[in-house]
Amino acid sequence: YSLEEDKLIELEANHFAGCLLMPQNQFKLACYRKPMSVGLVQELAGLFGTSLLATAIRFPEAGTFPTLVTCFKDKKLSGFQRSSDFPYKGFKTRIGGPPPTGTALAKPRRLGHNETSSIEEVDENTWFSFERGDIRLFEQCFGSSYGYEVSIVWVA
Repeated sequence: YSLEEDKLIELEANHFAGCLLMPQNQFKLACYRKPMSVGLVQELAGLFGTSLLATAIRFPEAGTFPTLVTCFKDKKLSGFQRSSDFPYKGFKTRIGGPPPTGTALAKPRRLGHNETSSIEEVDENTWFSFERGDIRLFEQCFGSSYGYEVSIVWVA
């Protein structure tokens, strides 16, 4: 095995566990007619008995809102998950890069474990390289275990 193979195996195992513990139909039903926020992700984590981080990562695939979830460790992007209906494909930072200026995570404070920021409306050119002009985006962040800071960006 190589280190890269180990990472791939771990990613596949995490995805499988997420699907097993948080079935898509039940996940969507639990989200039905509820406003998007970290509070909804916390509610889902409690319902399914999963961590806040695992539930946030599962949300773009199984949830009901077009979302982008980014995970930063030490203010460097370590990974992201985007829903298939999220209207933007590329964004202004790369793996290993800092949060884009103007985002909630670019602020100098660090979020502690399970600490959340307020919901903020964000300009699309804060995160993304091109503008559509017809979409309202919101962002909310939380601190997670293992020192991750997670940002959830969604379309209203």
